[in-house]
Amino acid sequence: MTLWKQTDGPRPPGYLFYNRMAQKAGDEFAMMKINGRFVRFRRTAATGQEFYGQRTYQTFVSQDEATQLQVDVKLGKPGEIESISTTGTLQVQQQGETLKIPVRGDAGC
Repeated sequence: MTLWKQTDGPRPPGYLFYNRMAQKAGDEFAMMKINGRFVRFRRTAATGQEFYGQRTYQTFVSQDEATQLQVDVKLGKPGEIESISTTGTLQVQQQGETLKIPVRGDAGC
């Protein structure tokens, strides 16, 4: 699943958040761009509808456990080649502060 800010348009050149299906056991991770750098996260919870190895509600924590992410998306229309669009919210919790970012994105195989 790839997510970007809703204000960045339908398909910007970069992304804000990326979570892929694990290639092997213990290889699960997600990435989010924070202050211009990609930070690695591990998924700690996932509920809701399943799609392409993802869930509509997922929680992640950074490797240093200083940042928590909550991804809450709704599934949209199927894409051209085994994909589906998403819209929702990415909530970032860090140092007692919470930031909610409206996002859009897609997921596929």
